[in-house]
Order: sequence, then C-alpha cells, then structure tokens
Amino acid sequence: MASREYAIFKIDSIASVRWLLGQLGQPRSLIPVAAHS
Repeated sequence: MASREYAIFKIDSIASVRWLLGQLGQPRSLIPVAAHS
C-alpha cells in the first residue's frame, strides 16, 4: 500500500515540476505564485 501511495506522490511531484518549468516561460505569472506561497 505504501508503495502505491509513493507512486501517486511521485507522479504528482513530476506534474508539479513540469508545471513550474512551464511557468518559467512566463515570469510575470510566476511572481504572484511565489508571493502567494
């Protein structure tokens, strides 16, 4: 079970990284996100 949860977490992490990489192409949209977090 734990390995299954880890796999889901890993997939979610990859999706988050890909989203961040996409935001790098749009610095103005990345600034509000950084300020919010």
